Amino acid sequence: MKKIETLSSEDCEKMRLIFERKIALENLTKMKEKSSFLLNDELYERFLADYSKSVQELKACWNYVDEKYHLESIAGGYWDIDFSTGDIYLFPGGN
Repeated sequence: MKKIETLSSEDCEKMRLIFERKIALENLTKMKEKSSFLLNDELYERFLADYSKSVQELKACWNYVDEKYHLESIAGGYWDIDFSTGDIYLFPGGN
């Protein structure tokens, strides 16, 4: 793990909000009452649309951050962000 950049507070907050929305939607599917949620076609379709939008927004946000800050990368590696500091870390790929 290597610290490679610190985001502005605005960029960090934008990413945090999108990330939290994505996680909240993922958590909906893990609830014990999920069976009734998943059986309602209209709610399920809305969930899929919202989740897909959140995933795309998060990907677009990472692309924006990469372009703006010229993030270092390595083959097979990935970035992670500490939302409390705005620090971005580069992790090597693999286990």
